[in-house]
Amino acid sequence: MNQETKICQNCKLNFNIEPEDFAFYEKIKVPAPTWCPKCRLIQRLIWRSESNIFKRRDDATGKDTISTVSPSAPVVVYNKKFWNSDEWNAIDYGRDYDFSIPFFVQLKQLLSEVPLPSAYINEPAINSEYTANITTPKDCYMVFSSTRSENCMYTVVGGVDARDTVDGHMITKTEKCYWDVNVSGSFNTHYSVDCDSCRDVFFSKDCVNCSDSFGCVSLRNKSYCFYNEQLSKDEYRQRLANIDLGSRETVASEFEKAKSFWLKFPVKYMHSLKILTAPE
Repeated sequence: MNQETKICQNCKLNFNIEPEDFAFYEKIKVPAPTWCPKCRLIQRLIWRSESNIFKRRDDATGKDTISTVSPSAPVVVYNKKFWNSDEWNAIDYGRDYDFSIPFFVQLKQLLSEVPLPSAYINEPAINSEYTANITTPKDCYMVFSSTRSENCMYTVVGGVDARDTVDGHMITKTEKCYWDVNVSGSFNTHYSVDCDSCRDVFFSKDCVNCSDSFGCVSLRNKSYCFYNEQLSKDEYRQRLANIDLGSRETVASEFEKAKSFWLKFPVKYMHSLKILTAPE
């Protein structure tokens, strides 16, 4: 069969079905999809609430609780303490499988009746009620998909061993960092992306083992650099002193300047560490 273009019945955008896709659908005896790949992916992942929390009724106590499950969802939800206890038994909800009824119909019914935990939080969780999908948090607020975070706020996905960090995404072993994406092993690093083992770094991208640098790209083992210009210690500190990082307008301006500077440099094809390749 030839390639066919269809209109997604959900988002109404065009998507292509390749000849090899038709061959696969024929092999498994299913019709061609009517939704585009992106919308189908959303359907498959919609069961997981990654970074949303709600106030809903706890079906164990009747009181309000913080949950990753929307209050409009037709399911039973227990607060995490009760759900982890021996006060109820999931085996009690067992039933025979009926081969005359489609599998997913029975699965949906089972999911709507067996209690779900209000949120996935592994203990001990100290003063971290407004978090989810997290392991052993301490003094955290709006932190999601994280492990061993302490005194952090508004961090999502991969916040592992982070301390005193705010507004981070994919951060690991950071301390006193702000607005970073994919940053690891760093201290006092702000508005930076794809950096590792950095200290006192601002508005930088793809820097490793750098310190006291501002607006830099793809540097290794460097210090006192300003937009990739090597300065002396005193020169760097003088330039930094002339920038008011306490001003929202200044920060926004410097961020736009830095992003424009980043675009002048080649981008590595992928992020990897200690990857083994098969022999040719």
